[in-house]
Amino acid sequence: MLLGITLTLPNLHGQYRAFKNQEGQTITAVVLKKTDESVTLRTKDRKKYDYPIAKLSREDQEYLANWSPAFHGNDLPTSIGQRCSKEERAKRLAAAGGNEQTEEAVLEALRWMKSTQAPDGSWGTSNRAAMTGLGLLAYLGHCETPLSEEFGETCLRAMVYLINLGIKNDGKLAEITAAKSWPYEHAIAVQALAESTAFCQQLMITVPNLKEITQKAGQFLIDNQNSNGGWAYSYEKEQTAHTDMSITGWHLHALKCMEQTDLDFKNLATCAASGLKYAASLQSEDGEFGYKRQLHTTVDRYFSLTGVGVSCMQLWDKGEDKKVRNGVNYIIANTKLKWGEPECDLYGHYFESIAIRMHGGKAWETYNQLMRDEILRNQNPNGTWKVPEGKLRAVGPVFQSNEFYRTVLCTLILEVYHRYQPLKPQ
Repeated sequence: MLLGITLTLPNLHGQYRAFKNQEGQTITAVVLKKTDESVTLRTKDRKKYDYPIAKLSREDQEYLANWSPAFHGNDLPTSIGQRCSKEERAKRLAAAGGNEQTEEAVLEALRWMKSTQAPDGSWGTSNRAAMTGLGLLAYLGHCETPLSEEFGETCLRAMVYLINLGIKNDGKLAEITAAKSWPYEHAIAVQALAESTAFCQQLMITVPNLKEITQKAGQFLIDNQNSNGGWAYSYEKEQTAHTDMSITGWHLHALKCMEQTDLDFKNLATCAASGLKYAASLQSEDGEFGYKRQLHTTVDRYFSLTGVGVSCMQLWDKGEDKKVRNGVNYIIANTKLKWGEPECDLYGHYFESIAIRMHGGKAWETYNQLMRDEILRNQNPNGTWKVPEGKLRAVGPVFQSNEFYRTVLCTLILEVYHRYQPLKPQ
């Protein structure tokens, strides 16, 4: 049952316009695309019309002469706007070692995800807030929003599910908050809603209750940080509670997305600083990040959370730190990716791909060589990804049995070419 809003496109303030032809007839619609001769309009009931520009009123012709696609980089923050410009995306893809196959693989995955979305906007049969948050991040990573022609409704439905969950649970973004691991879900969902808010506020898209739930859920995340600076299972605050690099990483990523909105979160900077201090305490001198303490791992002596720690430090302006360089060096010296082998940890590679992409240089060239083609060759014809068989060098590899989770992780990895950029000019 939908508690907050219904699954229809919201009013898009600043986007819909009453177009008038030279006979005085009007149509209220949003512009989808235009050529020199014609414009494609979409009405609020989602009907599309192609109309000759020359037959519109002089005012509408002037409006269209100055119109540019929503994602042309003009109305968005630089980091989002550049990655969503088609020209810039193509440049980034080529410069980073991506290709047409990586883009096509992402599109095939997004189409499969669209076909499997539940009527309430969610994905998955368990941990639905986390799965829906990751799914929404994958669409946003491809610059899809409620305005998108092919995936607009899919994006909106995912937002609606998370918003309604937040309304139902007073800002807590999980269906079962009695589960100890529910903070994972909350952090992932907050990241997705915060990035949605950043997109929508710049494009003047009003999604009812989006800002309100993002504000409440995000503030809850800040207010329930553990006293040691990390985040704990069940959001316990005692220093004896279980905190670790994995759960803390999701919260630090969410905080960065929260910072990029126009919402006012109390103590966000202090919270992030405490979280980074906690993360740094888990790193050894050789660069690897432990799970609960330095040199602590449960998977065959490989420190699979190093990408989590490194990416958190990079996102929070510590990319030049020696600790980051040491972490990158550790990953490049030790990471592997091959289906059927123990190292096929897609969860670890999601964070490693972000960390190494932001580092750039030879490290990225090396990582891309082991990652790109291996990911591509293991995609199924329907857009999903094959199961990594066998015992993996990973903690709780749920993605082995969860087709959606596996697919969305691979999709996010392939979006890293344009979603993130090296912190230093290359």
